[in-house]
Amino acid sequence: MVGFFLAVLLVGVRSEKATKINARVWWDPPSATGIKFPEMEIPEVQTKSNTAIAFSGGGSRSFSATLGYMRGLHDLGLLEGSRYITGVSGSSWALALYQFRQDDSSDDELLGDYTPPEKITKESLKHIPEKCARNSATSELIVPLLEAIATGENVGEIWLELLWKNYLAPYGIPHYCPFTYSIADAQDFHQRNPQISPELPFLFANASRPYVIFGVGLFGPDSLSPFPLKQRRFTLLEVTPLYVGEGHFSEIKYYGDCLFDCPEEKVLPVGGFFEAVAFGSKSEGKSYDPFATPPLTMDVVSKKYFTLREAVGLSSMAPAAAVSTLTFLSNEWLPRYNYISPGDPAANATEFLMGDGGDVQDVTLSSLILRGVTSIVLFMNYEYPLRPSKEYNPFKRPVHDSDMGLQLPAFFGLAKRSTDVGDDLSRDQVFNPKDFPRVIAALQKSQASGKGAVATTPLVTVENKWLGIKAGFQCNVTWVYLSRAYKWEEKLDPKIQKELQPCCDKKNPANLPKFGPFRNFPHFSTFLQLRMTNSQVNLLADLSAWVIHENEDIFREALSAQ
Repeated sequence: MVGFFLAVLLVGVRSEKATKINARVWWDPPSATGIKFPEMEIPEVQTKSNTAIAFSGGGSRSFSATLGYMRGLHDLGLLEGSRYITGVSGSSWALALYQFRQDDSSDDELLGDYTPPEKITKESLKHIPEKCARNSATSELIVPLLEAIATGENVGEIWLELLWKNYLAPYGIPHYCPFTYSIADAQDFHQRNPQISPELPFLFANASRPYVIFGVGLFGPDSLSPFPLKQRRFTLLEVTPLYVGEGHFSEIKYYGDCLFDCPEEKVLPVGGFFEAVAFGSKSEGKSYDPFATPPLTMDVVSKKYFTLREAVGLSSMAPAAAVSTLTFLSNEWLPRYNYISPGDPAANATEFLMGDGGDVQDVTLSSLILRGVTSIVLFMNYEYPLRPSKEYNPFKRPVHDSDMGLQLPAFFGLAKRSTDVGDDLSRDQVFNPKDFPRVIAALQKSQASGKGAVATTPLVTVENKWLGIKAGFQCNVTWVYLSRAYKWEEKLDPKIQKELQPCCDKKNPANLPKFGPFRNFPHFSTFLQLRMTNSQVNLLADLSAWVIHENEDIFREALSAQ
């Protein structure tokens, strides 16, 4: 470990001097019979169960819940067997540690102990062991951001630095160190790039674990921002150990809402995958043939390598969509990265604005459907509770904003929110809206049992040309909606119950505590409660782990070999 960090210091992987890189690229033209995902050439990925675990965004709330869910799955031996594990925003912070941490912590130490409700005390809630990732959720992030705004610094760059300092650095992840899947991939990179020091250190994914995907929003060319509210063309980038990009290739017309002399629209190719270390580079201008016989490579130049700092920082930059839509503050607020589609014969690099993957799709369901995953477990760690059937009957009226987090109905073509400045979920439909009521009813029934909201439903996709989804694909989706669980609460110490439960209608899961140390539990505010207390983090993680244990049969069936 000491040698690794010495190498980082000696090599100086952050350089303002442009470096030439020969990068691997992959893409499938629209005429191809299907998308070939590079990770499926890896034996360790091929042999995994055709199942996936996907966590939503939600800042430190989702980070804490994700750690708890992972702890529960780890206890049952179900965490490592799936082919894929995906995260957006806060959950990406947890998955980055699970896959790439460099300290000597065990999984038990990183995820934290699971404490059954009857053994939780007010004193035990105050303590988080040093090596436990839950500590990061207690970090102060808002005040430094406000200071950056006041002093005119680039808020996006400050956010990347804060995330690294508080969520990655404590677990040994270096500042400017690139990542890849394996030692063999790093060796291949150096063979193609003898001009780069062989001492350049890489972080390697843990091959015994599911292949990880982080969701990042690709918003549009910086030259066109701000983007017209009703003509935004947001897409979802996938950041993985091998590559960054989108499986589905298309030509997208981007629109600008400019007040001065600037282009108002631009058509650009989007799609294909770029070797992660070189993402954000510019083309060197050499000839490139996207239709040559694979493996394909492209010569580019870059001033810095793409790192985990950028990956998880961009994945959680929630205000980016609003800033790029409403204001001309992109230069002051947002970092920008060059984007090249491997399907573009000219290999043109365009500066793009990027941000929170949750601004496009809060849990990466479409990415998993494109990969043909037949059993998907979705953890929806939303700020808004799911209303019980006595308050919302999905068979009798349309869904409203106040009924649940709107990413779930967006998967069924409902609650599109194309005019919401904070996100654009209008192109996320993958299932028939007629199936929506039975999904919600199943979740409400589970929630009413007091053991959490967990339900598995078989579903068939509808066509979505924007996402590259074909109609007729059959999969089982296990929905896990963050919720109060009264059977868990009943086992808690009465003193904790008193602080945790609302004053009335205590078994209504949509009725949250309005005051006290556990205000809004478990749906802590993404922004107003971004810094959590030790007690809040521990209690949320313990609830999440308990839900896994109480619904063990459902998770075993969903994550068994497919």
